[in-house]
Amino acid sequence: MRLSIEHLSRYRYRSSVKSSYNEARMTPINTGGQLVLSSSISTLPHSSIFEYVDYFGTIVSAFDIHEPHNELEVKATSLVETTSRTKDMTDASWSYLRSDEVTLSLCEYLGSSYYINNGDLIEELACELQSTKEPAEFVRSVVTYIQDNLDYKPGSTSVTTPAIDALLGRAGVCQDFAHLMISLCRSAGVPARYVSGYLYPVRDVSVGEKSCGESHAWVEVFLGRWYSIDPTNNLAIGSHHVVLGRGRDYSDVRPLHGIYQGGDLDSLDVEVSFTLMSL
Repeated sequence: MRLSIEHLSRYRYRSSVKSSYNEARMTPINTGGQLVLSSSISTLPHSSIFEYVDYFGTIVSAFDIHEPHNELEVKATSLVETTSRTKDMTDASWSYLRSDEVTLSLCEYLGSSYYINNGDLIEELACELQSTKEPAEFVRSVVTYIQDNLDYKPGSTSVTTPAIDALLGRAGVCQDFAHLMISLCRSAGVPARYVSGYLYPVRDVSVGEKSCGESHAWVEVFLGRWYSIDPTNNLAIGSHHVVLGRGRDYSDVRPLHGIYQGGDLDSLDVEVSFTLMSL
């Protein structure tokens, strides 16, 4: 599948912003099952963009603006080819996952953070789901639990909501589903990382047809190798998923963030669109 993707973020401020320093993680990466044919990022007001790859392998576009402005627009466009990349999980043993080989090399993906909680409630639930299961079966049981016990409910949480709040509220969006799955996996000793990207609508469309899409988040777990899972939709990761970046949690892969001097934020609009292209 070849997809043309446009991601537009527009910030409006109540009064003039004098200057700002920003980082965007809105460029797809070359990874298994995904090839980036072209990509670009532009801003209004115009700014020169410095690009680098961060510690986790995500492409970062850094820019700063030093002219007064009441609106900031960041547009990322890309052309990506995707293929099915799903592979059945193979069982790694619990003893292997607890070995120094794994715990030392993947320590970033085993710890807790503001978003990823390993408190008593999470630990008790992880232990209940783990029972006598092998790691791969445990991971599948985590996805089943999330599907059965959390409602997908836009507006029930925000980008600052930690996993434990989504669990207690029994609702959330893709970010919350991913954070909760990561929390449960890490609590049991399964390395897990957060994936930021896009989900192309799963429906029949014609070549050249433009359709609305959305930013999305899912999870990769390590069971001897990395496996991708979409806990929000219980979908196999395939040609409809486009990877932007990976990290420990949302804070590592925020699409756009920075600091600025000046007026308060009035509104933020985000639009993601896809066009199916011919191969």
